[in-house]
Amino acid sequence: MVKGVSRNLGYYRVLIFFIDMMVAMLPFSLQIVSETTVFNTSSQIAIALPNCPEKCGDTQIPYPFGIGENCHYKHPKDGIYYSVTCNTSTSPPSLIYGDSLEVTNITLEGNIWVRNFVAYDCFNYTEEMHYKQNTSVRMNRFVVSTTQNSLVAIGCDTYVWFNSVGITNSSTQYHSGCMTTCNEEQGNSVGSMCSGIGCCRAFIPNGVYNVSVQAKSFYNHSYVVDFNPCSIAFVVANDAMPSPKEYLPKNFAYVEKLKLPMVYNWSIGTKDCLTAQAAEEPDYICKGNSTCVDLPDERGYRCQCKPGFQGNPYLHGCQGVGGGIIAFFIGALWLYWQHGQRQIKKMKESFFYQNGGHILETKLKRRDISMGSIVKMFTVEEIKKATDNYSVSSIIGRGGFGMVYKGILTNNQVVAIKKSLKVDSSQVEQFINEVIALSHVNHKNVVKLLGCCLETEVPLLVYEYIRNGTLYEHLHDEHKTRLLTWDVRLRIATEVAGVLAYLHTMTTIPIIHRDIKSMNILLDENYIAKVSDFGASKLAPTNQDQLASMIQGTCGYLDPEYLQTGDLTEKSDVYSFGVVLAELLTREKALSYERTEDDKKCLTSYFLRNLKDDRLLEILDDNIKSDGALVQIKEVANLVKRCLKVKGEDRPTMKQVARELEDIKEIGSHPWSDKRGVLLQKESEYLVGEIQVNSNDYNNSITAMNDSSSNSQSRVVSLVPLNDGR
Repeated sequence: MVKGVSRNLGYYRVLIFFIDMMVAMLPFSLQIVSETTVFNTSSQIAIALPNCPEKCGDTQIPYPFGIGENCHYKHPKDGIYYSVTCNTSTSPPSLIYGDSLEVTNITLEGNIWVRNFVAYDCFNYTEEMHYKQNTSVRMNRFVVSTTQNSLVAIGCDTYVWFNSVGITNSSTQYHSGCMTTCNEEQGNSVGSMCSGIGCCRAFIPNGVYNVSVQAKSFYNHSYVVDFNPCSIAFVVANDAMPSPKEYLPKNFAYVEKLKLPMVYNWSIGTKDCLTAQAAEEPDYICKGNSTCVDLPDERGYRCQCKPGFQGNPYLHGCQGVGGGIIAFFIGALWLYWQHGQRQIKKMKESFFYQNGGHILETKLKRRDISMGSIVKMFTVEEIKKATDNYSVSSIIGRGGFGMVYKGILTNNQVVAIKKSLKVDSSQVEQFINEVIALSHVNHKNVVKLLGCCLETEVPLLVYEYIRNGTLYEHLHDEHKTRLLTWDVRLRIATEVAGVLAYLHTMTTIPIIHRDIKSMNILLDENYIAKVSDFGASKLAPTNQDQLASMIQGTCGYLDPEYLQTGDLTEKSDVYSFGVVLAELLTREKALSYERTEDDKKCLTSYFLRNLKDDRLLEILDDNIKSDGALVQIKEVANLVKRCLKVKGEDRPTMKQVARELEDIKEIGSHPWSDKRGVLLQKESEYLVGEIQVNSNDYNNSITAMNDSSSNSQSRVVSLVPLNDGR
């Protein structure tokens, strides 16, 4: 029996060895195929024009790019954008675009890698020196790749501003940024990944060029200079992301010379395919066996070889691959496919474990609850099908935490699928608790969590799809905002306050949203508010030192007390909600460059200063001035003032806020009644003591979330993502 088993194991090892050999041979096999294609002449495999250099140092130069007058794409207007030079004074020689931009790679798929200096803000208190440099990149016709780059800042007293111009409309400017703070103990624990401590990361807007980056410090590094003398910020290729641990202690002498790669998308001309084809050469240069591809967020078009063909579609056209030799390797490909299927299965199992699937199974098994009865587990195939394989056209939202896709399930249900940027392995169990907690939250003003997928590198959350967009979009769109009458705005505010009070007080474990902003408040067809994006969430640690390391949120809405102390409480949501109320009153953005003075860029300072100077009417949105609700508006403005108190202990609770908004609504319903006196009386009652709420319905369903909490004291839940900071 043992001999039989040994013999079978021996056969199995031989088979695996054979498969591995075939897999190893596959690239060489394909290389042989490519080198023995039709005619096999040098002109057909050339990447550059005859008598033109194909390389500069280690970098290939495929046409339409070229060195020299007769070597790049010739066009009366556009030809200059494809001219490069070779700097032979360096070792090895370096390829240069424009005056000094170093190019490290150009692909026929439409990408060009360039190396650029980082922006920095450095302090040396010994020499009393302050070193500062902003950085910018201009490539004229080419746009920054939004899928292959990230905006990153590294530091413990750091924020970054990103500015750019739209390629299709040069009058449109885009601004973005993120922030990161930490103390010395947290800085010493920073890892090699950008996880939100000592490093923050944000997306790049679509279709932008002429970018500039500024690195800044909140307190001139006065509290962190001993271990972090410099703030640095940059746009960097995702596959070249630097280590925060390595760069956090670097000083000015190091960072002033630091260059990092970023990726641009290049294209041909400024016309779309149809217009360029009608004009013919030199506007249209896609050659034989290639197709023209329009670029929605870019200028011009791009050429690509048809399926089964390869080569340079801009030069001599694309050539077919020899069929006879491919047939010779069908067996090897079949074995490779079988091998790949096994690897895919193993990878899914590995991701499922990595993303906490085993923890979820264990928690539910202990309570004798089946997986599907509490939360639907989607397969990766279902997610890919729903999003058309994560098609760019399916993207409906981007944020510091990740992307949101619109998907259609097999039952034709439309859903929103959230994909995080990264996973912090230390937060996996908290993420699973979040999934269980949110699956039990059943409130008409909360976006419903339908399920999740744990078979991918990062976990995916599937939510109900709300069709009417965000409150932010409706407030800041000239056409949509007309529908937001004062009554509608007050009702939305009341609904949001009510659901936050519910999360804070009516659940067994209070839930802190922690990222309340107008972009996270969705509106359905009837303008009913739906609070979304609990991706900023995670069960709050009881250890305050740990909590202090998790400072996140969106600049402009962030609780200043939370920023300085790291103490996360329900009052952090109160502050953020106060900013939303100010938006509803003024239709001003939480953070805006249009308000030029420093203290006016932030809506909170702008609002409170005008309220103090009795200029409320001057800053109100014109669309609500004529609604005849001045008494209500003044009451809400005073409520905003209390919500925006610097100290959390001076702010009302969300339950108080919700009740006051309900009373303010009553002023409109019964204008003959003196509600102001009632408001003041009820406010005093709330300050004395909270009203107890029966939460039996929720208590019965939430017990599966934490198996060890049945005899423990009440804790606080803060809902925080498995990814990097904003």
